[in-house]
Amino acid sequence: MGYKQPYYITTTTDEPFGFAGLWETWTDKVSGITIQSCTIITTEASQGIAHIHERMPVILTPEYVLRWLEPELKNLDELLGILEVGKIEEFKFHPVSRNVNNTRNNSPDLIQPA
Repeated sequence: MGYKQPYYITTTTDEPFGFAGLWETWTDKVSGITIQSCTIITTEASQGIAHIHERMPVILTPEYVLRWLEPELKNLDELLGILEVGKIEEFKFHPVSRNVNNTRNNSPDLIQPA
């Protein structure tokens, strides 16, 4: 049986970035329990990493992360625009050890090239 090679992927500038996501609080109609849920928005993988996987999170530049997080921003066209123009599309990457697939492992060495 084959395995998927894990990769360390980051921006070409090593600057901080954020994932575009959504969160919601809602009440289950049957149980009455209040639930907080969240999701990361995905898109087609950028050309440089599409060979690793066909999808990726929408990764936003710091400028657009701040705009995305503004609670008063409710204009759907502007939000969709941020997902398009604010996303980062160029990355650097390298294969890493399969040890990243075990939650007991927690070390900076995990991002070293395999």
